Amino acid sequence: MAVSRNGQTLAFLGSPCMLFFNTASEAVTQTVPVARGYMAGISPDSRTCYIYAPGGTLQTVDALTGSVTTTVGGEDIGQAVLSPDGKTIYLAFGSGTGVITYGEGSSEASQLYDVGQPFSSLAVSPDGKTLYAAGQNTLWAVSTATGAVAAKTLPGVNVSAIAASPKGGKLYALDAAAFSFLIINASTGAVEHTVALPQCKSNYYPSGAIAIDPSGATAFVLVYSPVGPCGPVIPINLQTQTVEPAIPGTTGQALAVSPNGTYLYAGNNSSVEAINLTTRKVIGTIPILANSIVFSPDGTYAYIVGAQNNVAGVAVIDTSSLAVTDFISASGGGTGQTIAVTPDGRFVYVAGGPVIDAQSLQVVGQFKSGPPIVIH
Repeated sequence: MAVSRNGQTLAFLGSPCMLFFNTASEAVTQTVPVARGYMAGISPDSRTCYIYAPGGTLQTVDALTGSVTTTVGGEDIGQAVLSPDGKTIYLAFGSGTGVITYGEGSSEASQLYDVGQPFSSLAVSPDGKTLYAAGQNTLWAVSTATGAVAAKTLPGVNVSAIAASPKGGKLYALDAAAFSFLIINASTGAVEHTVALPQCKSNYYPSGAIAIDPSGATAFVLVYSPVGPCGPVIPINLQTQTVEPAIPGTTGQALAVSPNGTYLYAGNNSSVEAINLTTRKVIGTIPILANSIVFSPDGTYAYIVGAQNNVAGVAVIDTSSLAVTDFISASGGGTGQTIAVTPDGRFVYVAGGPVIDAQSLQVVGQFKSGPPIVIH
């Protein structure tokens, strides 16, 4: 199901047809035969609806005339999401090598963000003008205005995680193989400083995560291997470019800093630890195994994609009490690896999982596969 921004139209996707429902008259206005698939969204003016299917198609449906246009065919579509203003739809290929965009109501592609190879981490500049995609041997910078690759840097570096400074100007990358944290000039792509991290013993290629506090003063880094975490969360003072003492007790697998910069949530083997960043001490635990964590914009809730009691799904956390208030199980589309929330807090997106209405906690869409996602 999808609802237009003005609230006038609901679109229900079933098989083998789509129903359009006018909320004022409480009447079905259109019944349209469409391919079986997933709802990507409906335009703010209620005119256009988008559907993408596992077979590799994107259909554009005109809610007034009932006409259906196959916009994309033959592609393995991994994700489909509307821009915050509803004027552009972004499609990520299942292979994770590119993102293609379509203007509202258009049947022709307007942009292609081609990162050239599968990527493992995404970040976007604070002004929204540049998309960064990082993976093995490369960091790509792509213009969101033109779709052109602006820069390709860090040759030979296997980047496990990437983050952008909240104030702009700097990028931060984790080279887990070399156990180092890179501070990068966002304009030139040059590595300005390399901070050595404590090494861990592992027979497997390690990975990791980065979280930046809202002030941009501190980065929190973890390195872990596929068979378990390598060690505690390491704070890095970005002003002095030095490693600070590790946070005792943490062995995280996912990281997120609260919007007010007061708390850090770090995933552990079987739980999430809430850390007071003033004292750098664990103040409580949440019984969720976490793949990824995100806070609502006002910080009142945290959303964790992972598992509870061996059931995959998305947990909703009341940050004032650390209580799990809701859990959307995988049967409702909860599985996934990365998670993001829209700037207005209305929707939660899970790569390889659902689109969740944050007010009703209902699943309103579903992604087929799980490349990284980023919202700006």
